[in-house]
Amino acid sequence: MNKQNLFFAIVGPSGVGKNTIIDGVNAKLKEAGLQTLDLLTTATTRAKREGEIENVHHFFLTPEEFKRRQESGDF
Repeated sequence: MNKQNLFFAIVGPSGVGKNTIIDGVNAKLKEAGLQTLDLLTTATTRAKREGEIENVHHFFLTPEEFKRRQESGDF
């Protein structure tokens, strides 16, 4: 069988419910005995929320560091 990797991008503004959607999809996949989605760690300039872990949920950067990384081609 030819195994394919799929890439999904779930995008939207902060607080719109992206993680809620991902958690719901993963719960359904797990119930069905299927592989759950792997998540990528993203970069943000917003403040860390309660329970969030640096380099796990996001890379929390200052606006200056974000701009520097963007200009140097890191993203």
